[in-house]
Amino acid sequence: MHLPDELYKRMLQLLHDIKVEIDQYRQDDVHVLRAYLYEALMLLNRAYQNLISMEEGNKEAGGTHISKFIELVGADMREHHSVRYYADKLCITPNYLNEIVNSAMGMSAKQYNCI
Repeated sequence: MHLPDELYKRMLQLLHDIKVEIDQYRQDDVHVLRAYLYEALMLLNRAYQNLISMEEGNKEAGGTHISKFIELVGADMREHHSVRYYADKLCITPNYLNEIVNSAMGMSAKQYNCI
């Protein structure tokens, strides 16, 4: 999953704050760490739910192709790195795959494959 820049920066800051709290840990600070962890998990869950809803809303624009693309990359990324390979597996053109991945995830299919 690719996080938007603003959310990515917020997550980095949150993780930094968690590290600071851990480094200064005191017995009474358990609730602070729990709150930070809860915030991080909720932000990631919200981003994931937005991604899923975007895919469901874009079924006509290739949402099912995106789901299958993500699945294929997860299974084959060590052996196959070309967008053409995944497009061929999905019976679509590499340009169309790149276009739908970019519109749904904010990155090219090649970038997603390299993550």
